[in-house]
This record gives sequence, structure tokens and C-alpha cells, in this order.
Amino acid sequence: MILAFLISNFDLNKKLFQRFSYVEKQISSFNKRINQLKFYKNKFSTFSNDTLTICILALRVEFQKEVPDDPLTTGDGTFDTTSSGIKGTFDYKPPYDSSYFSSILEFSKNYFLSATYHRIKFKYSISPIVKVPHKIRYYGDLGFFAQGITSFFRDAIRSADQVGIFSNTNLAYCNPQPNELIFRRIVIFYAGSAYQTDVNGDTPYDLPALTIFAGALDYYLGQPYIVVNNGNDTIYDATLIPQTLRQDGLNIGLQGTAVHELNHLIFFVDDLYDYSGLGTGAGYFDLMAVGGYGGDIDNIPEGYLPTLPGAYTKIYMDSILNLICPSCQRIIMPNEITKIQPSKNEQTFNILPSSFYPQFYKIEFDNKEYLLIEFRKREKVEDKKVNFIYNSDSSLIFGIYDEEWDYALPGEGILIWHVDRNIIDSLGPYFQSNRPMGVVLIEADGVPDFQYFIKFPEGWKGSKYDPFYKGNRDRIDDYTYPSIKSNENKLTSFEIYDISSVSNIMSFKVKNEKLSKIYFGNENYKFQRQFFNLKDSLIIALFDGHIDTIDENTNSVKIYSELYLFKKNGQSYYNQPLIKTFIQFRDFTFYPYLFKYPPIIEDFDNNGTYEVYLAGTDGNLYSFLITSSFSNNWTKNVNFPIRSCLRKLKNYILFGTDEGKLILFNPINQTIYKSVYLNFPISTCFLIKNDIIYLQGIDGTFYIIDSELNILKSKELEILPNPIEITPIVLKDRIFTATNNYLWILDKNLDVLNQVRLKNKPIALSYFQNGILVITNDGIYKYDFNGALMGFINEKTAFALSSDTNIIFNSFIFNYSKGFNEVYPIIRDSIFAYSDIKNNIYFWSLTSNNPLFYSFLNYNEISDFPTVKRINILVYPNPINRNQKFTIRFYADEIKNYKMRIFDFSGRIVLEREFEVKLKGINEITIDNNLKSGAYIVDIEGQKTKFYVK
Repeated sequence: MILAFLISNFDLNKKLFQRFSYVEKQISSFNKRINQLKFYKNKFSTFSNDTLTICILALRVEFQKEVPDDPLTTGDGTFDTTSSGIKGTFDYKPPYDSSYFSSILEFSKNYFLSATYHRIKFKYSISPIVKVPHKIRYYGDLGFFAQGITSFFRDAIRSADQVGIFSNTNLAYCNPQPNELIFRRIVIFYAGSAYQTDVNGDTPYDLPALTIFAGALDYYLGQPYIVVNNGNDTIYDATLIPQTLRQDGLNIGLQGTAVHELNHLIFFVDDLYDYSGLGTGAGYFDLMAVGGYGGDIDNIPEGYLPTLPGAYTKIYMDSILNLICPSCQRIIMPNEITKIQPSKNEQTFNILPSSFYPQFYKIEFDNKEYLLIEFRKREKVEDKKVNFIYNSDSSLIFGIYDEEWDYALPGEGILIWHVDRNIIDSLGPYFQSNRPMGVVLIEADGVPDFQYFIKFPEGWKGSKYDPFYKGNRDRIDDYTYPSIKSNENKLTSFEIYDISSVSNIMSFKVKNEKLSKIYFGNENYKFQRQFFNLKDSLIIALFDGHIDTIDENTNSVKIYSELYLFKKNGQSYYNQPLIKTFIQFRDFTFYPYLFKYPPIIEDFDNNGTYEVYLAGTDGNLYSFLITSSFSNNWTKNVNFPIRSCLRKLKNYILFGTDEGKLILFNPINQTIYKSVYLNFPISTCFLIKNDIIYLQGIDGTFYIIDSELNILKSKELEILPNPIEITPIVLKDRIFTATNNYLWILDKNLDVLNQVRLKNKPIALSYFQNGILVITNDGIYKYDFNGALMGFINEKTAFALSSDTNIIFNSFIFNYSKGFNEVYPIIRDSIFAYSDIKNNIYFWSLTSNNPLFYSFLNYNEISDFPTVKRINILVYPNPINRNQKFTIRFYADEIKNYKMRIFDFSGRIVLEREFEVKLKGINEITIDNNLKSGAYIVDIEGQKTKFYVK
């Protein structure tokens, strides 16, 4: 019975989560088109006052009444002023009148006083009811809900303005007192329930609860603001909240959603959950994850007990307050965040619970990637219960006694947050849709619940084993699981250990013997990076670099590298390599390498002298001349790290930056010819064919771009941002690319010809005579040109593809005159892998200690593809073990619903299922096997085959 309840609760929470993440995904891209902070930065910079007061004006807005009641919306468009249930219980439904909405704001006031350590003030006023000119359905069409909700925002503000609600007299309560600064904010309470809680889907025209910013106003209304009060006031944003979240059997407290949305409105804080609906980010451990649904404890429904913001969110709130009002009292003082310096000596730190006291620790990997450490505790008074503050007749809730907002936390102890500003800054509002997320709560139990909620039920709230404490996991370093490595899989050498048990004060120890030597001594630190490229009969190789010196004053690192030039027979072109010391500024030391892709060799000025070009994560393009010896030509800085490959396009060098710009660079006069902004860091290698650029973006979108950087076509292939780096393949009229979960076969119009589910995360694509090679961490998968799986080459037969370093590759095949007809041109540091006609796999290494194996590159075009043919239905594995899942592959002639039936050998149907097919061609479905031992026949609309269960 308990298990059934948990499964039911999980399914409900998952549905709820996917609905509200869908809403935010739809509105965020419009909200963030304009930087909201530009309207408020230094708003109070000329004042010397030291207290900021948040002043909320709450509008109450009804719609035109539905007569008769519209069954596709909740309510009739007016506020429900009836009551039911027993006062003092969570089943009691109060009338939704001014006292009720005042209680929501009083609750919010008390919450934010605690969340800001009583360092801001909070006041509010409730307006009379106003009506918008339309019914709910007018604003709530799901297909256009972002436009509808923005139109509702406009109409609500206009309706309030028409009756003088924004007049100076009416807003007198918000006039500043001595030593007080007023930051006015607007909340719109509207009649009805929320789209997010319509889990049955029977009232699809309900409006969502959300916060609207200037970007959405500008996109849908034509300007980023609404002018009110006879032109004296301008409104750029507001929070929209329904009267209730009770529907479809749910009883979710409105209080949690109110403080969550108000945190967007007041401090412009981003959500910490994944907008693609796959991960909650931090569960109950942060208000901006799903902490707004706090509860589900001691018979308290969700939403009535919102948890506090976590360390990252609180510090972000403080930074916004300081941006708006530099002279105001800070939420967190600088001395309340202790930066832990690397030291070979053991350091011991004590920490108070941030639930009640502002104390945090910070460990920096570099200036953009770091850890935040806090201690979270559920209770201040150890009585194992939480007490609500009610009004005089217990009909309305005003707050929580003893500020025990974290009572609903699933666990207590040390929380370690891994923050990566590179991801946050690169992906904007979608930074939590990346894996790794921009802000990750490191879960002590090693189960990534929060990143993959759809797989792990505890990803909703979290578990008591997520924090670190004695009796659970009490240490973390580079070699534990979870580990403390950087997101680039770089060793940080920090150790956090001897974490104490949970009490009123906790303690932990830190040391970092290796890093202290690197940054404060003279020892060399090796970067194992070896690259090569080819031009005519020349091979260029950039060998291992290492840190030479570190200048603490200029914040720069000198990296010693060697550039070699080889002849085609493997002999050195010069007697000595170019020994070059490159400068890498500490701003860019997030990356464990200076050069990610090989140099290129070109002769752009056609003077008979080759130039070598390199692109670095220090933001520089480097050029060297190949004459009688290497010589420096020029260096050009483009301000952002360059992690893409370099490619020649006409008479320009094409590359991308971490800023998200695709750039055509003129190497003759060292100027940028053209650039286009793609809104994601360009860190992959693109394909150029017939002067057309084919690019698989890490945002999950595929791009076709012409030689003038005009985007000809684009198509979003996978909603989840795609952190893998794939170079596409173009053969005849087909495009082959890959995202996290799929191999895609597209035509030149980017219509999907086939979408093949991959068994493992792809690293690279290549091709051979009969199909496509998908290289993964566990081996190489061979598919035909239609996407049918042909075979698998295990990594043990080849070489270890799992690597701490990036795999450098080229998407074409080699032809060897010596009989090697299929080559997988993968380079791991400096390794070729290739196969002979018998599929024996060989590798060859490019190092100073091994002979250099070389052969010319030849592009092999495929003359034609085999026609797509109907395949026989296939079951694998076959035979199947009892209770083992199995897969059925079949061919779909058209897009429709297909029916599958499984018969035992007596002809009795033992399993019947209908499922939707979205793509023509080869499809697969996976079946949970509850079949008994025996022989069976599967039939999918006339396609039949036998299989066996052991």
C-alpha cells in the first residue's frame, strides 16, 4: 500500500513538474529578451539611506463572468467568496476576499524577512477589485498562452489605471519614511486556478502563475513597459498569481507559489529547475527549485511550508540588492562568505545553519567555477514539530513560528553547491537544462536525483542522504563518488573531510596540497595535449604544454609548448621545433587546455609561404610562418575563449567563441569580416561543404549557414540542450548528426528522415562504405545509411575511448593503398584508430617516442544510397531471460497509431498494446517482460516473428 502511494505521488509530482516547467520554458525565452536589470541598476545609487523596503501593490482582477460557466476553465471568472471546511485545518477553504490575499502577502512578508535575515523591510496594500474586458478563455488559449497572458497583464494594468489605483494619493502608503527607500512591485491576483495544477487537463484555458518581464511585453505588445498614472509612472513587470491552486483533487498552498514568484519579481532570481522537465535541480533544498511546494510532512499539504533559498540563490539575491541599491544594508555581508584558500595544511571550519544565520564558505576552482558550502537545519527549537501563525479565528495563515521555514527539508547537514558561471552565462535562462547543470547540489548519496527527476522519485523533494554529515558520507574529493572535480573533469585537488554530525554547529576540514604547490610554488603542471593537422605533404603537430610560470600580479599563466613540422615520411621538417611560451590569463583557466583543436596550415595570401593558425582559450588567434624556420606572424585577441576548430571558408578563417559568435576572420588584415550571434557557446567543429556551413549546436539545434553567415535553415532536434560536440556528416542529399540521445538523418530541408534512439551518448560521427559510425564511450556502433543498426565494435577490441581529455576527430575516411579500407579517424590526444578488411582494429600513436604513421587524406563521396527497404520485424535479445526488457524493431509505412499483439503458441493473446509512430521507416519499442518461459509470436500489423523466453 505504501509503495503504491509513493508511485502514485511520484507520477502526480512528475506531471505537476512537467506542467510548470513547460510554462517557464515557453515564457522565459521572451522574458529574457531584454535584460530586466537595466531598468533598475543603480536605481537608488544617489541615496545614502541604508534600508530598502519592498512595497507590494496587489491588484485583484476578475474576468467577465461566464454565463453559463465554461467547463474548460476553473470557476466562472469571479472570485469565489464562499468558504468550506473546518477552520484551523488545511482542508479549510477561506473566502477569496481582501483578507485572504492580505494573508498571502503577510505570509510572504514574514518569509522574506527570514530569507533576508531581517535586512530588508516589506509592506503591501490590497486594491479594490477591477475587471478586465474579456472572459478567461480569451486569455488562456494554450497554443498562444504567452501572448494571452501578456495581453491579460496589459488589460489588468489598464483596468486598474482607469479607476485611479496608481494615483499618487492611492500609493501614499508606499511613500518613503526617513532613512527608507521604496522599491515598488506589483502582484496581480486573478480569479480562477492555475494551468500548472490542471493535472487532469480538463480546464486547459486556465492561466498560469508566473512573472512577466519587459522582454515579453516588448515581444507581444510592441514596447517593454506600460505607462500609467497620466504618464507619471512606468510598469516593466509584475507577478500573476491565481486565487487558488486547489483543483483536480490537489490541495496545494498558494503561499509557496507566491514567495517563489515574488523572488523572481523582487530579486530577478532564475529558477533552479530544468525547463525541459527532466530535473528539479535541487528539490526542496532551494525555493527556486521546487521548494515552493514545500510540505508533504506531518499531514501538511505541499505549498504551505515553502523552504528557504539555498546558498547560491541567497547570494544572488544579495548581489541584485547591491546592484539596485549599492548603499543599502546587504542581505549577506562580504565577511559572511569565507573564501577558503588552498593550503597543504589541514584547515578546520565551523559553520552555523544558514536557515537562521548568514554564514557561507566558498572554494574557487577559478573565477567562474566554484563551490558554495552551507549548513541547513530544519528546526531552531528542537520539538520535532512546526507551528503556524494564524489570525484570530484560525481561518488564515500568516507565517511560521521560530522562522522554521526549512522544516520540510528531507535532510539536514552540510550542502555543497557546485556553481559554474560559464554554463550560466552561456545558456541564459536554460542553464539548468544543461548536464551538468549550471548550479548543481552535490548529492552525498551519489544518486543524481535532482538532475534526472523523471528517473528517480526522490528527485522531487530529495532525501535525507543528500546532505553531508557524519553517519552518512562525511568527505568528498577528486576520487570519491560524487567527486569534487570541475565540470571539465579537471582535478581540483581539494579535499573536504571529517564532516561532523548534525548539531547546532557543524564543522569540516579542508586541505589542498597539490594546488597550493601549483599556484604558490614553481613546479610544472603538465597538460597532456597533442594535436596535428595536414597540408599537402606537411604535418603540423602541437605537443604537450605545461605551466612555466604564474604571475599573481597580472593574473596570467605562461604555458610552454612545442610546435613541430613533419614531412610525409615522418621526419622532422626542421631540426628543432618552435618552442613557444603562450600566455593564458587566469580568467580563462577554467579550461584545462589552451588549445582544443589542431592548428591549420594555409597560404591565404598565395605567396608560396604557408602559415600556421592556432586558436586558444585565452581568446587569441595565433599565426606563424613556415619559412626556413618557424617565425611569429601575428596574434589577434577576440575577447572570448575560442574552443571551436578553425576552418578555411573562401579566403577567411571560420571559428566560434564562447560568447556564442560565429566569426569570419580576414587573416590578411587581421580583422573580423562578419559575425553572427547564435546564443550558445560554439565549442564544436563544423562541417563546410561547397561553402555551406553545417553546424550542430549545443543548444540542440541544427544550423545550415551560408558563406556570408546568413542562417539558411535551422531545426531544433532535441529540446534538452545538447552538451555533446558533434561534427555532422553530409553525403549526397542527406545530413547525419547526433544529439544526446539520437542519431538524426535529415534531408537538405532539415526534414527528419529517421530518428534513431542511441544506446549510449555519442562522442563523434564518421562513416565507411556502407554506413555511419557512431563513436561512444563504450565502443563504435555501425548503422546503415537508413539508420538500421548493423553491428557493434567493443572498445576492448579497439582502444579506451573513455578519456579525461577531449577526443579530436575528423568526419571523413582515409583510403590506404596498403589494404586498409575502413578507417575510424579518431584522435585521442594523438591516436589514430583504423581497421582492415577483416575488421581488425589497430591504433597508431603520434608521439616523439613512436614512429609516425601517415597516409594522404582522400575524401570518398558516396555515389548513391541503397533505397530504403522494408526490414523484417526483429526482436532482440532473442532468447530473452525472464523479467528482462526486450526491444522490437519494425518498419512503419506511415505516421499513425500501430497495434502490437503478442501470442503464445496456443494462439492466445498475452499482450496487446497501441502506440504512436511519429517517423516513417525503422522504429523500435521497448517492452517490459512479464512473460512466462516459452515460445511467442509478435505481430505488428502483419509483420510477424518468433521469439523465446527462457
